[in-house]
Amino acid sequence: MASKFKVFSLGSCDVILRELALGSRDATTGLRLPTYTESTVKAIGVPRGAVDRSLGPGFYAKEDRMFLAAAPAELGDQFLQNSRYYMIKTKQKHDTQDSHLCYEYQCSELPMWEAALEQGTWKTGPDDPRYRSKVWLDTYVTGANLTKNDNATVASWACIFRNRVYPLIKEFRASSAPVQGLYVISQPTTTPLIGVDQKVYGYTEEVPIFVDTVDSNACGGEQLLWKMEAELRSVCENYETGSYRGPTMRRANFIDLGSEQLFEIESRIKYVRDTS
Repeated sequence: MASKFKVFSLGSCDVILRELALGSRDATTGLRLPTYTESTVKAIGVPRGAVDRSLGPGFYAKEDRMFLAAAPAELGDQFLQNSRYYMIKTKQKHDTQDSHLCYEYQCSELPMWEAALEQGTWKTGPDDPRYRSKVWLDTYVTGANLTKNDNATVASWACIFRNRVYPLIKEFRASSAPVQGLYVISQPTTTPLIGVDQKVYGYTEEVPIFVDTVDSNACGGEQLLWKMEAELRSVCENYETGSYRGPTMRRANFIDLGSEQLFEIESRIKYVRDTS
């Protein structure tokens, strides 16, 4: 029976490894500013659906491109080859009985990456429901209530927009000021309110807010998850700010990240606002 994979042999060649580091947080989005350190490494690049005959049928590209290299890299790092950018989605180490063989990196191509780097300024006025919600949480969440396992040491937390350009796990493993918990704000569902004159006089907005945690040093992810959700409820109950702002649904998700377990609760916060 013929193999469904294309088979070819390609020696290692020079590619650019772009190692991701996270800098300071953007004042509007709360997202860390990504920077990349470039170095030249030897790697075998294999396109989707192909295998390299020198390594046998166990190695094949499941994503847009697979890179086999001795150089260590992490999720979110990139390979640059022939002016194309590829982000590492999964990483697997391959060993022989006596020694390390290589790392297998399954990567997704970023066809619009260069254009995405030139992002415009954010509109920080009242029109962006994510920004409204972020300011609301930053103002009223009592960080002293978000403690580690000893119920005394305060856990590190942040509030960010959901549309990050780096893997979420990087927030928990950042070399500078890693967090134990996150409030992550997504795009809302917005419904216009129409008056008797057939004009819009306001909007009903339902904003998804995710609470995300992982197990970390002296801080159980699931225990912190409940503390952060309880604090979100407290903010809804005590600081509705103008029209009533409160939860309409709650859903728990537990996501396997391979080496980590992401504990997550999604809440939807609904409120009414005028057109200003």
